[in-house]
Amino acid sequence: NLKGNLFPPKPLSEPEPNACAPSAALQLQSPRAGQRVSDDKMDDEVEEGEEHQDGSNLGRWALALAGVALFEVLKSRSIEAEDYDLAAQLQSGESSLTTSAAECRDRAVADGTADRASAMDRLARRKRKAVEDEDFDLAARIKRREVSLSTQPEPPKSGELERLLLEKAEAVAAEQYDRAAALRKRQCTLEAAWGLFEASAFSRAASLAADDQGRSRVLQAVVETNHEAGFAGSVDDGVWDKVHQELRVKAKVQSR
Repeated sequence: NLKGNLFPPKPLSEPEPNACAPSAALQLQSPRAGQRVSDDKMDDEVEEGEEHQDGSNLGRWALALAGVALFEVLKSRSIEAEDYDLAAQLQSGESSLTTSAAECRDRAVADGTADRASAMDRLARRKRKAVEDEDFDLAARIKRREVSLSTQPEPPKSGELERLLLEKAEAVAAEQYDRAAALRKRQCTLEAAWGLFEASAFSRAASLAADDQGRSRVLQAVVETNHEAGFAGSVDDGVWDKVHQELRVKAKVQSR
């Protein structure tokens, strides 16, 4: 059912939001009382609980990716229903949020080292608390998360891959094939690192689409950044399941 107006019209006096600014729509809000993920849940929730509270640029990027995926699924449904006016509105909203996602991605790349250090610090504090509480199962899960995070490669610095490709082309043109081979190996390393970084963002986005707390954050971001899209639709569990599935597939593809 694609009937119904889900999002209210945007007030004329409201300024355009900056998607990556701390006060922007993609800034994750503090969870309401009772919504915080408990520390005594399953192993993967050690990570998912952070994703729901993550105000980093990586977290905002993941939130935008989830919003884009939501638009894509609803657009596909509207096309199947031959509601092309709605499809056009959804396309507009998708385009706007895709731009926001790209901006957050660039900032996440720039902040990659700082974001990782912040995450490691949070995990260390939680692990110490778990040890103090003699919750050694939780401490072990947090330790595995620390190891996983510490071994993840950082993304290439902004423009690094482009510069390397240029250097490789120059080496080939000068018939410096040993240098070209070395640059090619470095290129593969950078491309793999970038793929894993993107996979991490898609995985976080999939986690947001998997439960009510994350879904409400995605809807809030879409509402606050895309009033002008005139979005209408019914976002039921079937839609969210499809969004979650699509994001998991993208995370898997990027991690190869």
